[in-house]
Amino acid sequence: MSKLVSIIIVNYNGKHLLDECLTSVFSINYPKDQYEVILIDNDSQDDSVNYTRKNFPKVRIIESIKNLGFTGGNNLGVKHANGEYYVLLNSDTKVDKNWLKELIKTAQDKNVGAVSSKLLYYTPFLKLEIKSETHLKANLYSDDDFSPLGLIVEKVRRDKYSDFDGCWYQSGFYPVRGEALKTRWTDGKGVILLPIEDDKEIFRVVIHGIPSDFEAKSDYKVTLGDKVIKSGSIRSNDVESLKIEINKKDYQKNLIWLVQNAGNAVFKSGLGRDIGAVVKMNETELKEFYDFDTNYYKQQRKVVGLCGASFLIKK
Repeated sequence: MSKLVSIIIVNYNGKHLLDECLTSVFSINYPKDQYEVILIDNDSQDDSVNYTRKNFPKVRIIESIKNLGFTGGNNLGVKHANGEYYVLLNSDTKVDKNWLKELIKTAQDKNVGAVSSKLLYYTPFLKLEIKSETHLKANLYSDDDFSPLGLIVEKVRRDKYSDFDGCWYQSGFYPVRGEALKTRWTDGKGVILLPIEDDKEIFRVVIHGIPSDFEAKSDYKVTLGDKVIKSGSIRSNDVESLKIEINKKDYQKNLIWLVQNAGNAVFKSGLGRDIGAVVKMNETELKEFYDFDTNYYKQQRKVVGLCGASFLIKK
């Protein structure tokens, strides 16, 4: 006989998150009579409780008279849970249809006490590549630096955002320059990951030719996903502005998903990190981001720690 699963979700003023989260939970590929959903409300003031009662009547709601935090809220949920398996789930998640089935399947091993989910970053990305001819810095500026210089790219702008910093300058860029106007040289092949949150997105990219008295021309090609969206030549000191309009459904096969957590690692120093987190560092920037969802993350493995956003533990 299958064991009952108790899915515990702690909520605090998260009404705006509940529709997507709970809809995905009730859409999973798992028998409906074999799991219960418990919402622990940490004294929300945003009508979360009434909203859930009205729209998700199958959810069992436990109201706390004060905010117990993550740990206290989940412990309260465990006290009211009827299942032989407890699954802790954050409200800012959207689960895959086979999410619970895979957790339960892995938990069948008697030597397994808890199972962590692979967590993907919520927003997918699309690769923008700016490829161009290069000129040696030494030739352009009578310098002893023989670095190849491609084009200068201004900080990418995104429509509807006054100040946007959500791109990942993945590779092929030298350190950022400037303050009021932030620019980056490419080394001839600059790759930027653009976040694709909405069905339709508009980005604006401004490129500069070589800023020099030296008369130079650079052929270039701009590729989005696997489609060339712009190609041509740009001369010294010229500036071109590209408006990139993206219809998400046209690029479904090109969307890049990043791993936010695939378990936790602990280092000899005692510090820990999400497995999947990447730190990129150069002379002027240190930025944490996430790794690509490669085959490495498609295999089960033992981990020393779990992320509380989604994991199963046996009663």
